[in-house]
Amino acid sequence: MAYIPAPGYQPAYNPTLPYNKPIPGGLSIGMSVYIQGVASEHMKRFAVNFTVGQGPEADIAFHFNPRFDGWDKVVFNTKQDGKWGSEEKKRSMPFRKGAAFELVVMVLAEHYKVVVNGNPFYEYGHRLPLQMVTHLQVDGDLELQSINFIGGQPPASQTPMAIPAYPGPGHSCHAPPSNLPTMEGPPTFNPVSQWQGSGIPGSGTQSKYGASTLPQAGLYSPTRTQEDQSDSRTAVVGDAEYHHFRYRIPPERVRAVEVGGDLQLDALKIF
Repeated sequence: MAYIPAPGYQPAYNPTLPYNKPIPGGLSIGMSVYIQGVASEHMKRFAVNFTVGQGPEADIAFHFNPRFDGWDKVVFNTKQDGKWGSEEKKRSMPFRKGAAFELVVMVLAEHYKVVVNGNPFYEYGHRLPLQMVTHLQVDGDLELQSINFIGGQPPASQTPMAIPAYPGPGHSCHAPPSNLPTMEGPPTFNPVSQWQGSGIPGSGTQSKYGASTLPQAGLYSPTRTQEDQSDSRTAVVGDAEYHHFRYRIPPERVRAVEVGGDLQLDALKIF
């Protein structure tokens, strides 16, 4: 199901600390909170909290607290009725002082799943109902670059966004998509893992696709980006370069980005 953010919602870029804002539409299963930042060179600790209310005495459903204090660790906890519960600790530190990081907290049915820099880090079971959570708080020894809320279920009063009629979850598909728009446009990146385990970059010109180029097979990751070079585009999957595709259409003629097929699109950023 497509996610529709609350009316007027925009990602927060370079927010000031302490950050203490409502979560648009509240928490729901399938949602992810995506935080980019830089750990302080003199970092001792910082905290990310999912809170019940905005005030300083608010209960906290999810407390994420990395601590550099001798034996580096990350502490997880819940504050209910003004009292902290038993701590859960992981004596491992996924952050480096002075280094940029990406933190994702995925809201699943049984627990919060924490992913740092693309690596699963911890699963923390729910102690308070998701429906009680109203705000996100972030503070401590870090610099925030962005906060985004991704995925989840749309509010019941809204109609989900229309999704193009490409094969999706629950549909069988045994041949590469051939009904993609054939308008003149930029290079296409078409991972056909179901058929060959390869991505097929190509280019649509005057309603016809050019010859496809086949890179090596077997590279899969939830993160896919494309980087512009002077004479080509580079598809990057995760942190690895996947394929260089030389321009066949001048980049300045590109006017849109289109994504379709067998995937769930959580976010698309243009840098």
